[in-house]
Parts: sequence; structure tokens; C-alpha cells
Amino acid sequence: MPDQRDGRSRAAARWACAILASAAFSAACVSGEIPSAPPAPPDDHRPFASGDRIVGEEIEPGIYQAERQDGQGLRPCEWTAIELDDPSLVTRTSGSAYDGQALVEILPTDDRFISTNCTLWLPYRPPPDPSPGFDDGVYLVGRDIEPGLYVGGLDAARENECRWERRPALDPPRPLDREGYDEWLLGRFGSAEHAVAEILPGDFAFSSSGCRNWRRIESYAEIPPRIEPPAEYGDGLWLVGSEMPTGRYASEHPPGLEGDCIWARFTSFTGEVESVAIAGHPAAVGGGWIEFWNRYGAGAIDAAAQLRRVEFGALAEVEINDADVAFFSYGCPAWRRAGW
Repeated sequence: MPDQRDGRSRAAARWACAILASAAFSAACVSGEIPSAPPAPPDDHRPFASGDRIVGEEIEPGIYQAERQDGQGLRPCEWTAIELDDPSLVTRTSGSAYDGQALVEILPTDDRFISTNCTLWLPYRPPPDPSPGFDDGVYLVGRDIEPGLYVGGLDAARENECRWERRPALDPPRPLDREGYDEWLLGRFGSAEHAVAEILPGDFAFSSSGCRNWRRIESYAEIPPRIEPPAEYGDGLWLVGSEMPTGRYASEHPPGLEGDCIWARFTSFTGEVESVAIAGHPAAVGGGWIEFWNRYGAGAIDAAAQLRRVEFGALAEVEINDADVAFFSYGCPAWRRAGW
């Protein structure tokens, strides 16, 4: 989809230029190109600890990073940038990080920067070369990490999902509601079964939590399967090919069955709306449908190529083909391959 990605690249450039207040970025903003990386911080940019800091007096504007320390448990590193608008306090942006490196852009127009549980904020200094592997946290694409296809190791100790985001900037330039945040993101994904992400050249930043030990691979064929193809498929994310052969599958919904059955075919691991080939759901809206919403966003639902209703007592069917990379199911009776 070259046209769509070109549009996303231009949009990413606009978002990046909107929040990055550095003279080194001015030429890129004018040309419409995405700034590849921020410049090294001036010598007067000093580290600072969590707390309530006055911008321009206690701390200087710029990009800062904070490493999460072991032993913090589930307390996230949280921050808020505030602009003072006579006499109201206005939150420009806010964020949090549960795992790994946190990155934040403090603008010259910010009056205060408030953070908790973030250990020590250090001026961001780009590495000499992007790393071929990295842990959870927030990273600049093209400077900290390269675009490409990555697999991670799920955090079994946390017993939760790997969740990641492709971002057009470090933070939104203004507070956004859930729907606005979904539209601002370039892509997002969540799975308890597989940690896989496609980072594109037009991305500005990438963040992840619960994924662990990302490493770059060259093709979908290198994604390690969890199991050999079973006779039937329940809830979860299944790799097409190595875990789930292509073909037609059916899930029978007996009369009186309560709850939602939803499914989706994915054509990539970019987390974009366009990667959702088809989604299904019953007439009732319940926990399963909300779970799908939380994982993939309102856009993934609204822009799915086709929506199908599964009435109780009916037979749900789906055709999985070579263009699909994964199949997701939630709340459905077991899927069986037709003819088996």
C-alpha cells in the first residue's frame, strides 16, 4: 500500500514537527521529511530526579530518558507536562511507562514537568548505531532501533500480554481521548501468545510493554510457532502456516450459547487498520467485543473490510488464505478445518 504509507509518512512528519522544538529540525519540517533523530543535548542539560520541576529554571527543554529500576513492581513511571495559562494549569501531554526506557520531550513552552517513579531523567544521547535487539520501553526509530520485522519473548512472569505501539511522535501534542489516541497512533497490537511487530521506515518512535528481548528477523517464516497445528483452535492468536494451515474453518454456535464470538484475519503485524482483513461478532455487545476494541482500537473495527453477524445457533465460517499472517479468535467455540 505505497500510497497509504506515503500518507502516513507525511502525517508522521507533521506530528513530529509539531512537538519537536529544535532548530536542527527546521529544514526537515519545511521539506515534509521525517526528522531522523534529535541532535545531541547542549552541555547545560543536566539530569534531574522525579518531582515537580520548573522548566527554564530547574530543568531545560529537550528530550530526556529514564531507565526503570528493578524492584519497582507494577508502579509505572508517570509524567505530565504543564503549560501555564493565566491563571489555569493546562496539561499539554502526559504519559507513563511500566517497562524499560521512558522518553519524553519537554518543550520551551512548558512551564512545569511533573513525574513520579521515574528514577533519574538523563538528557537523551543517541547511540553510535541502532541496536539489532532491545528490551521493552520507548525508542526512536532510525536512531535507537532500525525499521524491520521483530519478534520478542513474552514476559511469562507478568502473566499478561505483549502490547506495543508505533508512534508518529514521542507524545501527542495535546491531550487526547481514547478514540483520538487511536487515530494518532500509526499502529498498535496486543497478544498473549506472540510478540511480533513490524516497524516501518516512516515511524518516529516505537514503544512496548510485556514483550521482552526484541530481536530482528527477515521474514514471517522465522517467527517461532508455539505448537504444532492442533485439530481445533480456541481463543488466542494463531500463526497462519506454522500453527494454522490455510483453508476454510467453521465454528458452530449451539442454541442458547451466551457471550460474544469475535475473530479477525490479519495480513501483517503492522498493527494498522488495513491489516484487519475481516472481523466477526454476534448481535450482542459484551466483554469479548470490548476486549477486541481494547486490543486493536475503534479504527480496526470500523474500517474492517467486512463485518459478519453470528447469530446464536448459527455456523460461523472463515476462509484463511496465503495473504494472512495470523488469525485471532475470542469467545468462539472451537474452530475446525472443513472436512476434518
